[in-house]
Amino acid sequence: MAREGDLLLAGVVVLYHPDEEVFDNIKRYRKALDILFVLDNTEEPSEYTAQFFSTFSNVQYIAFHQNMGLSYALNYALKAASKYTYLLTMDQDSYFSEEMLAKYKLYITQCENDPFFSDIAMYSVHYSGLKVKSNENKRYVISAITSGSILNVRIAKTLGGFDENLFIDEVDDEFCYRAKDAGYKVLFFGDVELIHHLGNPRQYSFFKYQFTVLNHGPIRKYYIVRNRLYVAKKFPWIKRYYMKSILKMLVKIILFEKNKGKKIKYIMRGIEDYKNKRMGKYKE
Repeated sequence: MAREGDLLLAGVVVLYHPDEEVFDNIKRYRKALDILFVLDNTEEPSEYTAQFFSTFSNVQYIAFHQNMGLSYALNYALKAASKYTYLLTMDQDSYFSEEMLAKYKLYITQCENDPFFSDIAMYSVHYSGLKVKSNENKRYVISAITSGSILNVRIAKTLGGFDENLFIDEVDDEFCYRAKDAGYKVLFFGDVELIHHLGNPRQYSFFKYQFTVLNHGPIRKYYIVRNRLYVAKKFPWIKRYYMKSILKMLVKIILFEKNKGKKIKYIMRGIEDYKNKRMGKYKE
């Protein structure tokens, strides 16, 4: 448990068909937490998974036996972490080194003791693949990814947690936009690094422009487009950015990605379901 002066820090990682590498990732950071909630969205979780986590005194493993989605799992963890001050949210394919997580906790402790930072709803970090200035330590950002972020539990619950209309994708952004509209902030630490993998990225260049294509599968394209339309309507000030992002996605699919027809088909389904207010988990 936490010593006097330490952060009261819980953690949550959401699993979906985890492999041995996922278990190794979790072992790297779970000791730095007072408690880690391991929430398994795998439809038929293996007995090995439950046995593996039962060996750790500060881990609570919960199997849902169905894919409840990311937002549901995060809300479950927020309720379970009520007696803790902060909640670290992790993807199964991400991890911190021991040194980086110690630095992260130190920074938050320093902010905790400074009234200037009393309105921070979420702390976030640099992750592998994200370009930041080498001398950049901390700054406010509009949004941050779920993995590696640390929530102020009290503020997150005041905001109503995460929007369960969003099964996956835009879960983190929507929360950050709602926090911003309520007068809270997201603070980014540029010299704390999370090891994090984003899809199946490939780098391309076109004249002086360089860009990344993430090569998500068709069902993921469905969620991205449907949920961005939903979030754009909810927060009109971000709408123009989201419309441009969807257009860029379509261009990248047509020019660079495989399985173009199926991906565009699922995007059209996403648009149709958004119009008909069919949110949550995708239904055939």
